[in-house]
Amino acid sequence: MSKRVLLKGLQPKRFVAALRRRGIGGLTTHSMRRVGTMMGTALTGPAVIRINPMGFVCNHACPMCWLQHLDQEELKKAKKADIADNLKLDDYVRLLDSMPTGLEEVNVVGGGEPLVHKQCVDIMRAIKSRKLRGSLISNGSLLKQPVADALLDMRWDSLRVSVHGGDPEAYKAIQGVDHFDTVRRNLTYFTEQRRALGRERDCGLVVFHVIQHENIPHLERLFQFAEDVGADQMVLEKIIPYDSGKWLSKDELRSASEQIRECSERFRITFNKDAILGQLHHEEVVAEVEGRPWVPAKRCSVGFDEAFIDAMGNVLPCCFSNDIMGNIRESSFAKIWQSPQYRAFRGELMNGEFRGYCISNRCHLPNVLHD
Repeated sequence: MSKRVLLKGLQPKRFVAALRRRGIGGLTTHSMRRVGTMMGTALTGPAVIRINPMGFVCNHACPMCWLQHLDQEELKKAKKADIADNLKLDDYVRLLDSMPTGLEEVNVVGGGEPLVHKQCVDIMRAIKSRKLRGSLISNGSLLKQPVADALLDMRWDSLRVSVHGGDPEAYKAIQGVDHFDTVRRNLTYFTEQRRALGRERDCGLVVFHVIQHENIPHLERLFQFAEDVGADQMVLEKIIPYDSGKWLSKDELRSASEQIRECSERFRITFNKDAILGQLHHEEVVAEVEGRPWVPAKRCSVGFDEAFIDAMGNVLPCCFSNDIMGNIRESSFAKIWQSPQYRAFRGELMNGEFRGYCISNRCHLPNVLHD
């Protein structure tokens, strides 16, 4: 974290906004974390952890997904182990109760689909009962009425649903199953119920689209879907492919940018316009210079701001990482967080010494990358 970036937080308007959002205690902890980043040491725990209730089991079969690129026999074994030996509710309760100071948010995400985990809703209740912000990333197909009602009742903060095709045909081609109408119906029920209960501010809905070959010809249908189901926001991301055939061509990148600009004029839905156009432009520039290396940024603060706990309890710095720092079944998260291995990892990233997976995945996470 550069001094210039840190000093931005001292500007009066930014300081007041942060104080309103975090409160005095939260702002103090956040400031300690930023100071620790400059010093190269973790003075607090992470602000965000990502938990992965299901590591391999999913009810979708998206061709772009990393699961579809595993050896099928290995995947079958991994799924059996996932169901038999993944973390259960008691494990997550112990994790939450042993977190070091500073935790603000828990993201419930998937290697597979989180809601496949039989105790997922109970895990989410445990998160909210500790007054933490909760975010769920799901494909939405299992967001049936009882689940939707439970999320609204616990005042779950954010639901992000991945929908990559704006019509049944494109949806099935991209997500591998015919769940378009089911997801549309589930999200419509969710938005109608939260409106009836006056929970619009408590329970946000974000529709998430990955831009790829199959949906570039009809990006406007993704905008229409988000508006039709009553989403608060739409997020567009460029595909991070697991095989070379999925990389977008320069013409596709240019077409996507043009359509997004047109749709921003036609649709009212709020979306990450500047961020996605920046991603597409940067990728287009890189594509024009053959062999140009991908340099994420000068430094990365992922080892200070967040952590990822997979379905088996392994602690990793982020969802791209394959560096296991420890396992919460064998040691407390606090001990793992302050381990020599974690400290060495932080030092490397703050010196711009990125790992191979940062480069291969072309990481562009704005919350941790700094110039």
